[in-house]
Amino acid sequence: MHLATLAAAADGVSGGFAQVFLQYGALGAFAVVAIIFFNRAYKRESERADKAEQALAELNRDMRDKVLPVLIAATQAVAEATQSVRERR
Repeated sequence: MHLATLAAAADGVSGGFAQVFLQYGALGAFAVVAIIFFNRAYKRESERADKAEQALAELNRDMRDKVLPVLIAATQAVAEATQSVRERR
């Protein structure tokens, strides 16, 4: 029943998607749905990876700008404290 309806609708369409769909039937429909699904999934994961990469770049920039100067100052303070202890002995 549905195939006859599709065939009637496809008569007005010259070639194209409707003819391919009618030629391959359910397998063709499954293939089309699978292609659409995987295409969307690929785009979604690509966008997610891009966002993660941007977040990583921001984190690295914060480490460089904020954490490393504090770490250098702390290292210098420990070195000075060690030197002071050595001098008192």
